[in-house]
Amino acid sequence: MRVLGVILLMVFVFNASAAETVGGKYACLTKGWFEDVIKFVAADDMGSLQAYLDSRKCFALKDGVKVTIIEYPGMFGGIWEVAYNGQKFFVQREGIRDY
Repeated sequence: MRVLGVILLMVFVFNASAAETVGGKYACLTKGWFEDVIKFVAADDMGSLQAYLDSRKCFALKDGVKVTIIEYPGMFGGIWEVAYNGQKFFVQREGIRDY
């Protein structure tokens, strides 16, 4: 039983560490701010989006940065919580690959 637990833990750690960011997608420091960004993009409100970027509430992702997945979205959700060097942020599935 102990060996099974270790194997399951290793599988989880491998999957989490294998996630990478996709360049050009947006991420935010809180889920609420990320939901705002989704609304700004849907409404073609680039001024509000730029204000969030300028205030460092949100940022554009660099391509290929390894991240740890903290929370997967539900079956119909699309916002993932990930971490890089201890800093948590929120991103859509399109901003993550090889998870």
